[in-house]
Amino acid sequence: MAVKKIAFHTLGCKVNQFDTEGLMVDFRDHGYEVVAFNEPADIYIINTCTVTKVAERKAGQLIRRVKRDHPKAFLVVTGCYAQTGAKVISAYPEVDLVVGVAGRGRLRQLLEEAVPEQKKNMVLPWVKQHAFEVYTPDFSGQTRAFLKIEDGCESYCSYCKIPFARGPVRSLPPEQVLQEIERFLSLGYREIVLVGIHLGHYGKDLEINLATLLAQIEHQWQGAGRKWRLRLGSIDPIDFTPQLMEGLFSSAILCNQLHIPLQSGSGKVLTLMNRGYSPDDYAGLASMLRKGRPGLALTTDLMVGFP
Repeated sequence: MAVKKIAFHTLGCKVNQFDTEGLMVDFRDHGYEVVAFNEPADIYIINTCTVTKVAERKAGQLIRRVKRDHPKAFLVVTGCYAQTGAKVISAYPEVDLVVGVAGRGRLRQLLEEAVPEQKKNMVLPWVKQHAFEVYTPDFSGQTRAFLKIEDGCESYCSYCKIPFARGPVRSLPPEQVLQEIERFLSLGYREIVLVGIHLGHYGKDLEINLATLLAQIEHQWQGAGRKWRLRLGSIDPIDFTPQLMEGLFSSAILCNQLHIPLQSGSGKVLTLMNRGYSPDDYAGLASMLRKGRPGLALTTDLMVGFP
């Protein structure tokens, strides 16, 4: 039997990139040949984003382009846009299978079961029982590794539908976080980035928190012989607890950089956004962080055009 060639394309954030890398490893481990997206393949998988209309439009353009260039290939659409816009995506005649974020770990099995054409919409609804889906990507060819330790969001900012796309908060147990860090280090990585959809809510479902996890990592790899560093993904301003800030100030393993989204400099707009903080709160937080970690680099996100 000929080895099937499969190609992946990712739209969106670092979490999406992590998920795609994990899917690639799963298919490769089960005998598929992963090829570049611009090469001929038997199966094409598009991992979509739904944060903006631009991202959704790009997905539509990509769907049409794949089937135009490779009419005999099997096209799968997955990810956040697939989860929230399953009916829209299923209406594309070019699409052969739609799988959202919920239960995506069964994607390979669905492909191998040959889903009937009339059942191409295989998106599952979110339920509280959904567990954290563990992927073990290797990020071959990259200089740093991303480790998704949290998924889901329950904040419901007024402009955002990510809670509907990614579901409730789910966390990778701390012992598995430590194992994955060890695995990445054994692969030669010297920088590991912890990422999540709402990273500051790590452990909400496990009776642990991000500060405690960071303390465990710090304890595990303390000492002068350490030759790697840890970086944090985006953390919301309201998630900086005294415990987390104390850990950040004393950490020897963390990069001296944080990404803290502001979204707007207007207090009125932040209230309408349901963000839970004011511009003054943000400025005060930035001042405390820079006092506690001299030379700290801060990056942020700002939205324009709201609402």
